[in-house]
Amino acid sequence: MISKIEAILHSKYEGEERIYKLNSVTKLSLDSVFYSFTSILAYYLFKDEYWFPSIVGGCGQCSQIYK
Repeated sequence: MISKIEAILHSKYEGEERIYKLNSVTKLSLDSVFYSFTSILAYYLFKDEYWFPSIVGGCGQCSQIYK
């Protein structure tokens, strides 16, 4: 993945600045994948719970959260 990001990184960045940018973009990319995966997993696990509101795709109501 790093090689793909390095290929699209602008050529104006050289030396330490290029390494810093490469690390920053790589971390941002991996964080985005991680947070997307965990959000989808949480939705899948909680979608049928009585407290998961229908406004976000569940079948429950917010008023039932303290039940």
